[in-house]
Amino acid sequence: MNDLILQRITKLPTLPESFTKIESVYHNPKATFKDMADIVQSDPLLTADILKAANSALYGFSHEVRSINKAVSLFGMGTVRGFAMASVVKHSFELDMSAYGISNDEFADMSGLLNAVAVLCYMKKDPSILDLLSPATFLVEMGKVLISHYIIKENLVDRFSEALKTRSSIQEAEREVAGTTTVKVSAALFKHWKFDCDLVDVIENADMPQNAKMQNRQAAEILKCLRTAVTLNATLTTKSVEEATQQMKQYGLNTQCLESVAQDIKV
Repeated sequence: MNDLILQRITKLPTLPESFTKIESVYHNPKATFKDMADIVQSDPLLTADILKAANSALYGFSHEVRSINKAVSLFGMGTVRGFAMASVVKHSFELDMSAYGISNDEFADMSGLLNAVAVLCYMKKDPSILDLLSPATFLVEMGKVLISHYIIKENLVDRFSEALKTRSSIQEAEREVAGTTTVKVSAALFKHWKFDCDLVDVIENADMPQNAKMQNRQAAEILKCLRTAVTLNATLTTKSVEEATQQMKQYGLNTQCLESVAQDIKV
């Protein structure tokens, strides 16, 4: 791990109280949808961010989601928890994604698209896996924020841009120039903030799912495939979806849903 990036992680502020309360409710087996909604609604900024995310055209709802209660009932606690986590983390950084050659909006759209594909694929088929997969899709790319900051600060942008063009993957370019990868930085960040250990495990092993704990392995496999499908500039291309479906076949995952969702979204 890059020491300068680690130092920045240790200097980050603590997360707001609303996040701690959301985690407490989520892990309480006796908690209700209303308990989750009440906590979210106590934070106006969080409420606005979640409703904005829930009303993304990517999810394809025919009616506007106007309340947190409706969002929780539609998406479930796991996905609303993911919305909340993404909102809290987003407001903890000043974004500059120019080292990756993308805008801040494209970066946000990439995470949103990852989540939308996951939700559309598994909300009806296997909703329980979204408890881990949904927040993971929102959070897995956050390591890029810190890597981008490091590359810009150390005047390595030109070198990194060349590596992105010439190396076989983004991970290779990151390792060459920053000495680490997105998932490793993301995992270090969320360990520092004491996020759920299973969620961190899925994120940390999204490049090599075989290293995840057995109970988290399928979520890590799906996350790897979805990250292959969704490109850096927040699109689903024919090539990226084909590569992702090949990976899914190798893991014994059903490819039909991804292929269908990719046809419907056509970003």
